[in-house]
Amino acid sequence: MLRATLDERKNFLAEIAAKIFAAKGFKTTSLQNIGDEAEISKAGIYHYFETKEDILFHLIKVKHKKFVNVLRKSTQECEDKALSPEDTFKKLMYTYASFINNEKSLRLIILHDRHQLTGENSKRLYEIEQEVFRVLKDQVRRIPNISKAYNTNLISFMIIAISHWLGSWLKEGGDLSQEDAIKQMMEIILHGVLE
Repeated sequence: MLRATLDERKNFLAEIAAKIFAAKGFKTTSLQNIGDEAEISKAGIYHYFETKEDILFHLIKVKHKKFVNVLRKSTQECEDKALSPEDTFKKLMYTYASFINNEKSLRLIILHDRHQLTGENSKRLYEIEQEVFRVLKDQVRRIPNISKAYNTNLISFMIIAISHWLGSWLKEGGDLSQEDAIKQMMEIILHGVLE
């Protein structure tokens, strides 16, 4: 495991752990599994992480930071192009759903294993998730013609929930491509299902 910096080595181990967590689940994955895959001793892992939970938190933290940067960049691009609030919202919703479904291990870990974080890691995860939520909610609030009957928190949570679960049932080579499924999801959120 030759990596230049401590952060690169931690990220390398976390990426390996992500694949194993996604395949086996957090609870059934051992530090030995991670060490075997990374070709490092179990004791060597302790040089980088104190616990398996610390690996899980590190992984989520790094991925979420990348995720927030992608969302902010998307919003900035829309502002630079002077897109309407509606078009900016559509772009952000598409960016969110695409990112989370292209990061399969992150999506699976968030859906199935995030609740394994305890104590301080759980509090810090909540803060990270709130940052993503605020980016979406801030954009929803900017849409002038959104019905006042609808709660902006609920709209934001719907986007998050649907985006995450989309990849759980969508089959590669099935009736819908990922892109078509995301576009239909967006249309349903924006216009409902009734003609």
